[in-house]
Amino acid sequence: MDNELNIRLLKNEKRRPSPLNSKTVAFVNHNFKTRKTVSSIFSKYVSKLELIIDPEDLLARITNSPDDPIDIVMVDFQPTETERERWEDEYLHLPKTPLTVMLCNHIENSQKNLAAQLQIKNIVELSQTDEAVVKQIAALIDSKTDIDIEDQEKETKITIVEEDEEAQESHNDDYIKTGNAKLDEMAAILKIPPPPEEIKQLHKLLDGRPKPNEIEEIIEPNYKLKNTVLKLLNAQFFNFGVKSKINSVAHAINLVGLDPFISITFAMALKSTLSQRTGKISDFAYKFWKYSFANAIACVYLAPNVERVWPEFSVGKAFLLGAVHNSGMLLMAKEFDGYTKILENDWRADHSGCNQCHLESESYNFDHGLASFAVARAWGLSDQLLDPILYHHEDQELDNKEEQAMLNALKLSNYVTNHYLFNNFDYTLIEDKITKVAEQFGESMAELKKIKDNVRSQLMLNINTLSR
Repeated sequence: MDNELNIRLLKNEKRRPSPLNSKTVAFVNHNFKTRKTVSSIFSKYVSKLELIIDPEDLLARITNSPDDPIDIVMVDFQPTETERERWEDEYLHLPKTPLTVMLCNHIENSQKNLAAQLQIKNIVELSQTDEAVVKQIAALIDSKTDIDIEDQEKETKITIVEEDEEAQESHNDDYIKTGNAKLDEMAAILKIPPPPEEIKQLHKLLDGRPKPNEIEEIIEPNYKLKNTVLKLLNAQFFNFGVKSKINSVAHAINLVGLDPFISITFAMALKSTLSQRTGKISDFAYKFWKYSFANAIACVYLAPNVERVWPEFSVGKAFLLGAVHNSGMLLMAKEFDGYTKILENDWRADHSGCNQCHLESESYNFDHGLASFAVARAWGLSDQLLDPILYHHEDQELDNKEEQAMLNALKLSNYVTNHYLFNNFDYTLIEDKITKVAEQFGESMAELKKIKDNVRSQLMLNINTLSR
């Protein structure tokens, strides 16, 4: 099979009995996470599942492999207007397979209209059990089929026998999909430090409704952490609109709220912990934190756009997200000789981070997005922050609109920070991508340039506090 067709083939070593056991199924969707969800359902019941990105690749697959026919084509997507036009144009030219099915979480008029435009007669809801979905599709194949799908004690074992250019994405996802064991293994390699006692106590306290004085009792003994957080809360870029200077933990929580205080505390505690024992990479560590906090400040300026989608989002969460989303890089630099050379080579290129991730995966079997995900997970950061951290260098969109908004903020903060720190480099290679993200996010390129100038001035004003 031609690797350039953007097809990923999943083949089962053991399947659950079903009327689809002998079928080859193709699922067409541009979103990686959606393909992952569907593969987790159908790979247990079909002979062969092919994950295909778009209709053009599907057409090439059908045309180039006439002796290996596809029995069922499944589609599922929420297209933009541009994508809708392209799908309609490309899909209608496909040779029709024996069965084409549109999948959707819930059948709504928009799905019905799209199915009609694509001349797809069958729609199946995914908001039911896996077995029910398979039964319904099997019934569409032959309404007389006696369907009896048995549950087996052992789950299907899936072997990837061929991978396309998505290999980087799927490799990261394998760590997530296989559960905690793989992540724990990577955490051991990176020697991810556990959170300090103050953070552990805060986690326990946050399970209930903590009072400001209870949090103050936990933070007060750590004089350095407390003072750093209070100084940051008084920084201009947070713009809390507080007239009086914040001078105590309880005062801070009462004035700015619990979430901003806790998020900034987590960020600075993580910085303090990860900065220990960086002797041999001290120069890199300084540059790394300067870069990370430039990202954090940029995320703070971008926070209002996220708040429009997720009202509970705070500038504190924005700061935390920007500060820790590359945290795995520092641990990789500590543990892997020559790692900083990879960064230098990538930063001399286009600064998009994509080449860096590829080189990291080739060298160490995981990239810094996954490493940073593992750090955030180990420190108990909110689940909603994890996927934006994991996918901040990847193109696919996240299904959760709140997480997608945070992901967009991260991508734009990276762009702003790279422009600030690497002014002498050519960004034309990624300008189109960034412009598209900015438009989706509701920011103009002119506004991003203003944010860059603000990041520059605020980083200079607060660098001593942030470097503590």
